[in-house]
Amino acid sequence: MVFLGIGDSYEQYYQAIRRCWRFGQTRPVEVFIVVSEAERGVVANVQRKERDAAALATELLVAVRDIEREEVGVTERKREPGERAVATGEGWEYRLGDCVEAMAAMPEAAVDLSVYSPPFVALYTYTNSERDLGNSSTPDEFLVHFGYVARGLLRVTKPGRLTCCHVAQVATTKAKDGVIGLTDLRGAVVRRFVEDGWIYHGEVVIDKNPQAQAVRTKSKSLLFVQLRKDASWLRPALADYILVFRKPGENAVPVKPDLSNEDWIEWARPIWYGIRESDTLNVRAARGDDDDRHLCPLQLGVIERCIRLWSNPGEIILSPFGGIASEGWEALRLGRRYVGMELKREYWEAGAKNLVSMEQSVSRQGSLIP
Repeated sequence: MVFLGIGDSYEQYYQAIRRCWRFGQTRPVEVFIVVSEAERGVVANVQRKERDAAALATELLVAVRDIEREEVGVTERKREPGERAVATGEGWEYRLGDCVEAMAAMPEAAVDLSVYSPPFVALYTYTNSERDLGNSSTPDEFLVHFGYVARGLLRVTKPGRLTCCHVAQVATTKAKDGVIGLTDLRGAVVRRFVEDGWIYHGEVVIDKNPQAQAVRTKSKSLLFVQLRKDASWLRPALADYILVFRKPGENAVPVKPDLSNEDWIEWARPIWYGIRESDTLNVRAARGDDDDRHLCPLQLGVIERCIRLWSNPGEIILSPFGGIASEGWEALRLGRRYVGMELKREYWEAGAKNLVSMEQSVSRQGSLIP
């Protein structure tokens, strides 16, 4: 594009260039503007307006983000005492309240295995309570608060037994973080557990469908249009991880899983394939009007593998972030006992109903171990 002369209108200058350098353009656009010495002041004025427009766009994104967070009620954290209640049944107990407080009231070394998926660093914010880990404003703040959970788990877990923590890496954004990239949340969580006394025992990667992730997140790093436009922005889809930690000490009761050698060959792989992302409990009944993120329960297939691998029938499975009690559902189905905690009443109520339903199924049919 070649322009002869330039006016003071930044809008006309911007719109003229965007007629060629627009969405969908796959080739570079070179713009030449021929000006005289007398127009140098006009050029400087347009360049200043260009810088001001870029700064305004950035400020607007931040302002819109803050307004949206105010509308969903998560910018002001609630500081009133949390609700407390308990639902019980045959082989299970589900508590409404802060998991750190609930674990502090439990006997020491009472849990055989814990499986859970925490609300990481505002990735999923379920309440506006200051007790909600998802309301942490920065990764560092989250890790400080998560330390209370890690130490609580260490106290209630039997020596030599395991905890299974589900994590995912967190993407950074231009508007919030100033750069498009990733935060190594997985590595930070590993360091947190080790610093709090756990032994880093192992991990498994859970395969994810990149097309489904692209549709759900709209990440430019996975889109076909970016493949054709500039592949330097592309990256593989983000996997999930199950991080496994062991409490120091000798295990008093050996775990003897009901697995064949063929099962173990498949489950011993560093990547678990075949886990269906849709293999979760129904969550619609648990959604509240004030939710600003989708409830994302852990897949039942992942929970099943953890429970069958690392616990015996009749042992206690703990989930400090119970949600709708997916871990409890599988624990009862597989002939274990369950203790869970949940901060949000709607999820706790839905979880209690799910536990009652599975308890009734087990009482009719016995343990539903495959």
